[in-house]
Amino acid sequence: MHSQSRPPAEATWSDLPRENAQVQDIALYKREHAVHQGSLIAVNASWTCYAIRGGMVRVIHRETEEKALLRGHALEVVDLQFLPGQDVIATVANDGNVYVWRLSCVGSEIKSEPVLQATWGERPPPGGVDRVVFKPS
Repeated sequence: MHSQSRPPAEATWSDLPRENAQVQDIALYKREHAVHQGSLIAVNASWTCYAIRGGMVRVIHRETEEKALLRGHALEVVDLQFLPGQDVIATVANDGNVYVWRLSCVGSEIKSEPVLQATWGERPPPGGVDRVVFKPS
């Protein structure tokens, strides 16, 4: 755990301190498909999440740096997004599935509670399910 304070979850580049900026690689791998419409990385105040091979999503709790995997997709994840202001993440993959999980970290254990799983057959229709968007009502 770091003793340094973290920047706020919502900030502009000009708000961030530059003199003590630290960069850390979290994943190095080549994607098979070069063009994606969606986001392969999602970050909120508590979590950094990114799609990896095999339809999995790596989740990292930002405060404790604990890591876990979200499993469920059979093919590669093509988009992931957080519900704004919450520790709820949705993922969509080339297998026609959408998953929504509620994330929490208790001590050194990451918990992922499935909230929703929806399937659009074996594969989504062309131009179909390749993005996930939360739209408040």
